[in-house]
Amino acid sequence: MPQQKDAVIGIDLGTTYSAVAYVDEHGEARIIPNAQTERITPSVVLFMEEENHVVVGKSAKDELVAQPERVVDFVKREMGKKKENVRAEDNDSVPKPYKFWGRTLSPEDISAFLLKRLKQDAEAHFGFEVKDAVITVPAYFNDSERQATKDAGTMAGLNVKHILNEPTAAALAYGVMKADKPQTVFVFDLGGGTFDVTILNIAVAGKDKKIQMIQTNGDHRLGGKDWDDRIIKYVAEQFQHEHGEDPREDGDAKGDMRERAENAKKALSSKPATTIMCNAHGKKSKVELTREKFEELTADLLERCNDLCKLVLNEAHSTWKEIDTVILAGGSIRMPMVQEMLKRESGKTLRTDLVNPDECVALGAAIQGTILDVEQSAETGKKIVQEVKEKIGAIKAHDVTSHRLGLVVRQDGKSVVAEIIPKGTLVPCSFTDTFGTVVDNQSNANLVIKEGENDDPELVTTIQEATLPIVNPLPAGAPIEVTYQFSADGMLLVIARDVTNNKSIRVEVERKGNLSRAEVQHGVAQIKKVEVSA
Repeated sequence: MPQQKDAVIGIDLGTTYSAVAYVDEHGEARIIPNAQTERITPSVVLFMEEENHVVVGKSAKDELVAQPERVVDFVKREMGKKKENVRAEDNDSVPKPYKFWGRTLSPEDISAFLLKRLKQDAEAHFGFEVKDAVITVPAYFNDSERQATKDAGTMAGLNVKHILNEPTAAALAYGVMKADKPQTVFVFDLGGGTFDVTILNIAVAGKDKKIQMIQTNGDHRLGGKDWDDRIIKYVAEQFQHEHGEDPREDGDAKGDMRERAENAKKALSSKPATTIMCNAHGKKSKVELTREKFEELTADLLERCNDLCKLVLNEAHSTWKEIDTVILAGGSIRMPMVQEMLKRESGKTLRTDLVNPDECVALGAAIQGTILDVEQSAETGKKIVQEVKEKIGAIKAHDVTSHRLGLVVRQDGKSVVAEIIPKGTLVPCSFTDTFGTVVDNQSNANLVIKEGENDDPELVTTIQEATLPIVNPLPAGAPIEVTYQFSADGMLLVIARDVTNNKSIRVEVERKGNLSRAEVQHGVAQIKKVEVSA
């Protein structure tokens, strides 16, 4: 067990399940069990009637049937949204914020409760306070979603050393540090609520390894929950056919249907058929569901997975033949249809016995946290540092930009987003382009910095705005030079220069979440007051 100052935990903050891990004194990554001795914890929060008391985990999930109005799940799908715009359920046509204890809570608040529970489990395991953590996110998460995750960690009382991409974490856990030759890795990560596809390159030079992300894409509204929803819809249709009523309109039955659908999905991973009981409106139905029918009901979801694989390969200018290793992550990869599709499309042998797909992301996060700790440690004589260096060697992880970064400019009489840094660019990086002033006697240049793949400014995210004053007004078409410098830790520096007058401004664009620094600090105090129990 590490000494107090050595404990850096890795956290997989998942849509349906979360996990926490650490690296022991021998350089081995290990999962930390929760208070119920489970290795993964349901990402579900139950709000108790008394203020400032929540239950997190299996006990909360069990209350979905009895108290659905007091339970929050799938919050990861809402990260990056303002609290007023949250949809508590996917089928909500209008926002449905999280309202408890007489106030509206943000996705960061809900996630902070989950993280506080994981922090408590780690502290119970070690016997001392834990502060440092690496938290993972889908590789395609945008700036706002990443910052929201970091803010949630801060509010939970953690020092978030790094926000790590989930596929990089999975690659670390699957033992790429043991690779003795270069390889191209395809990471297929299908979790409970999100889907991520990433291509990585592993470079090897002796004991030194370099993980470089080549391309990534994803869908944070595609995951095991969507397969569950198809089962719920099918069962509801069968119930209606028999009884003439929709069981989904019975508030008491909704949570029970979801749990039975998830259990049926798991059963069909190992059996050809299963039976689902549905109790609603005082009536009962017994619905038979075969694996064949289940695959028919969800064929379009599987096709969406396949389409995204093809897209990422195309964006990387690669083919399946150039892929050496396929890594599977996320609990939903256990569905036979998923593995059969991957085998058919890739022609590769899939190894599912190396690391538990539910745990690999947390394990990889712990490895990354320990690598950072070793790099920053001045006490090179410590046993743990020596053991970890020997076990892991020197690993450098290099990510790419998950979204395009651009600037709003006028073109043919309308505003468009001009690309500055393309999606999939290796970071750190620097790009410079030159644009012209729009009108005669222009006295300033407005900089609207955008993130996203669309050319329409209204359809992408504004991450910051600034103004470059022009000392001596310029005629239309005068050059304005703009440089975007993106650092390895996610900082964007924008330099705009009036070439004629040789005057410039520097704009440091930090990851901008929905909460101000003051709101985050207030959140730290508020979350500290909340009792989080198992």
